[in-house]
Amino acid sequence: MVAPKKEKLAAAEGEYSELITGLNQKKAELAAVEANLAALNAKLKEMQVHQRAASGSLHRLPCPKPV
Repeated sequence: MVAPKKEKLAAAEGEYSELITGLNQKKAELAAVEANLAALNAKLKEMQVHQRAASGSLHRLPCPKPV
């Protein structure tokens, strides 16, 4: 009577182990995606600052005098 329960437990533990392995792989993939997203966000902020600086410098240029 105990043997079938032990077999079921061993099978469940094996399935659990496989699921945990898959979960850990997905966590690693998610961490890579989050790191890539953070890098892209940093690049976006840098480009926005650059764009604001460029558009601000255009407004500061002296207007040409009419001839």
